[in-house]
Amino acid sequence: MKVSVCMVGQNQSLLFSRALYCLSKQSMPRDDWELVCVDDSGSEDWEALLEPYRDKINIHYFRLERDEDCTGWRCLPVGMNFAFAQAQGEILMETNAHVMLHPLAVETLYLSHKTDFARKVDGRLWASLRGYTITREDMPYFNEVDWQIDIDNLKKLPRFDNPWTMLWADDGKFYGTHLVCSIPRQLWFDEVAVGEFKGVANRHGPGFPELGLSPYGSDDVWYAGRREELGITNVNVNIKQCPFYHQDHHNHRELINRFNCRSFLNEDGQNAITAPWWGQEYSPSNPDGLWPFPPVPNESYKVDSGELPRLREEFAYMYDLNWARENAPWLAKELEK
Repeated sequence: MKVSVCMVGQNQSLLFSRALYCLSKQSMPRDDWELVCVDDSGSEDWEALLEPYRDKINIHYFRLERDEDCTGWRCLPVGMNFAFAQAQGEILMETNAHVMLHPLAVETLYLSHKTDFARKVDGRLWASLRGYTITREDMPYFNEVDWQIDIDNLKKLPRFDNPWTMLWADDGKFYGTHLVCSIPRQLWFDEVAVGEFKGVANRHGPGFPELGLSPYGSDDVWYAGRREELGITNVNVNIKQCPFYHQDHHNHRELINRFNCRSFLNEDGQNAITAPWWGQEYSPSNPDGLWPFPPVPNESYKVDSGELPRLREEFAYMYDLNWARENAPWLAKELEK
């Protein structure tokens, strides 16, 4: 097996169904790669969505139930550690249920580890794709741009040409998150994976630290630092060659500007530890922001309805409706539903 594509997620079945469709169009032959799909305690029937694709994708489906420490896809390290443990591929590739992959994605990342440069660094290479992040406002227009015929038709979305969607398009700037990336399986388990972090042992085997990391997304910071510590070479694939499209997401700068969310990251998304790794000064972007968390949708989009998902009820108390009406009409609309 050449590649194990490891996907972890929960609910949001419409986004997931689009991701599956794109995986079914991959150029790499079916027998050369597998999809290790981990349903992290979701309430929607992912297994039924997978069934029609079994003749096109070599699928291995697993379901994780909630436990007292790590619940749902927001505890990504647990799900990804489980997925990596099941994977049989020479190369471990990460993605998630929000990501729509270009047809060349799996093959491109695999071949990134077979170049003369990869051999020059003795295979100690981490390769990632760059991509475009579709804003929530563009989500209702997907079916108007024939993305099934050509995924790059998503560039025709009405608000596609905006700074957030284009955030990762600059090939001159290193893109370090592990949203769509790959690493040799042996390198991961022999060197990168850890069994404990800050004195807390993983409960689900070696890999990402399962406890001890603070907010969601801090696994990116840990992983980038771990690669730096081990001297692993980072490579980004040119976005014009093979992009991915990430559905429905906000970055910390947009959350600062639109919702006055609290952020202790600098303008490039680095914290006090990681900023020096990239030769940057560290200054928190918005340490006194009003909101501790971004708006988090939990329900799936309704096909062709044009409706946006509501906020998860357990987060609603964090937002003041009067403030939202004045400063964030989009957020007020969500809260008033």
